[in-house]
Amino acid sequence: KKRIGILCLQETHLCTDHQAKIDNLFVQRLTVMNTSDLTRPGSSAGVAFVLNKEITNTSNTSIKVIIPGRAAVLSLKWHNDEAINILVDIYTPNNASEHLAELLGEDRNGIAKDRPRNTSVDFNLTENLIDRAPAKIDNERAINALRDLIHVQDT
Repeated sequence: KKRIGILCLQETHLCTDHQAKIDNLFVQRLTVMNTSDLTRPGSSAGVAFVLNKEITNTSNTSIKVIIPGRAAVLSLKWHNDEAINILVDIYTPNNASEHLAELLGEDRNGIAKDRPRNTSVDFNLTENLIDRAPAKIDNERAINALRDLIHVQDT
């Protein structure tokens, strides 16, 4: 039997009222930790972590918002009293001027300091032309920022 302990969501478009309804409806089973776009919380962007309380220790869980509605790090207790930063949830829009490089800038170093164990992303870009149909070249600066973030070297 497979069960999900932590679910990462991008493009949640979740406003405060909707999150309150979800929290009230699933109070026994789920914890939702969300960060919304500050200017358009119900209609743009948003990243969230959904924790299954039945199989995940949700005590002392926190979310560090890197960019509201775009990037966040989840910290939680793992084994015994060890707290780890387990996930980075990132969403970048299709607009080239708002891609990862422009959004994160120097904050990439802040994410690296948190030493996340896993990353969940919607970058809206591909590293290689062949991975997109129809084929097109994505923002090179954003691709380099992606490589920097996940420490991938192009060989």
